[in-house]
Amino acid sequence: MTGSQAIRTLVRRVSLVAGLLAASVVQAADGPTLQRSTYNKVEAAHKLMEQGRYDRALRDMRALLQDTERDYDRAVILQTMAYAHVDENDYPAAIDAFERAIALDSMPPAPTGQMRRALGRLYAATDQHAKARDMLEAWIAGNDRADAADYAALASVYSQLEAYAKGIDAIRKAIRLQGTPPQSHYQLLVAMCFESGRYAEAADVLETLVRRWPDEKRYWTQLANVYINLDAHTKAHATLKLAYRKDLLASESELLNLVRVGMLAGVPDQAARVLDAELESGRIESNRENWALLAQAWSRARETDAAIRAYGKAAEYADDGRYQLRQARLHMREGDWAAAAETAQAALERGGLESPGQADLLLGMARVRQERYEEALQAFGRAQRHDDTASEAGKWARYAERRRSASRES
Repeated sequence: MTGSQAIRTLVRRVSLVAGLLAASVVQAADGPTLQRSTYNKVEAAHKLMEQGRYDRALRDMRALLQDTERDYDRAVILQTMAYAHVDENDYPAAIDAFERAIALDSMPPAPTGQMRRALGRLYAATDQHAKARDMLEAWIAGNDRADAADYAALASVYSQLEAYAKGIDAIRKAIRLQGTPPQSHYQLLVAMCFESGRYAEAADVLETLVRRWPDEKRYWTQLANVYINLDAHTKAHATLKLAYRKDLLASESELLNLVRVGMLAGVPDQAARVLDAELESGRIESNRENWALLAQAWSRARETDAAIRAYGKAAEYADDGRYQLRQARLHMREGDWAAAAETAQAALERGGLESPGQADLLLGMARVRQERYEEALQAFGRAQRHDDTASEAGKWARYAERRRSASRES
């Protein structure tokens, strides 16, 4: 239901035009009554409105208002006009008519209260949030029949005014008053909890939403984001993984988010398997960044061979040797000196490195392990020309010299 439809429904329900007309005939002793001429014309206008002839009804009511002096009759005419204006979506005119009717202070408490209720909704619909708050608060405080819709409307107004604590209380009251609250009430509650930094409460509400509407992807992703704000990365990953298994995550950004959260949660192997599969499926683009991310995930999972292969794929998209250098480091970690030397050399040949000395240092270390001391010393010599590797390269060079000398003596 749209906002306009909700307001029209409310006004139809609370204006009580037909009931007021009928009651006015028999209330001579108990309360105010309409003059017979006013009653007949208001009743005729009401029938015109039922037929959708609002212009004619309003014209007749304006004429009647000019000819009427009794406050009670004028209040009923203005109330009827407000009803017509609402159905025509002319909210400013409806507000004016309700305000004038209330200002006459001549109607019984019940219909006056209902007009205040409708006026509060109209203020909210026209972004007059402070007036809406005051009117709705007064209606609720003075009426023990306030329902869930009243509290929800007030909560929405509080949200607009950034009075989130009051808004949270009001929307929770609306939820308690309903057997099956609509999604919109929970959505408003989540938004206000999040805006006010009450992330644990937001998580509780979103857990309810994913249980009741499990096919709504946004609730799964929102819940994961709230868990991240709470530094509950394991829960965030579990939430996204369930959404993934339900085939709710399809876009590249959603899938990559699952991968990154998996790495934050300390399950890089799971992250790597998802990324590997989605690179294969094509839902995640095959490019330098994504292959490098896969290599990082496999490396953290201690799946070195898989990480080396992924860095190799990343290198196909790169115009520098950074990924061959990372391969060299992994080969060194595995003790594959030949492969480490080969990839370090490839990194130097590709160029564009932030620190060429790192590649020469690795190349030299690999050559020492291979007992190829002359090549090692050449690599260490180049590494010593760079500030970030000069000291370590010097130590390795001295070590290589000793090893070379020892090998000659033997």
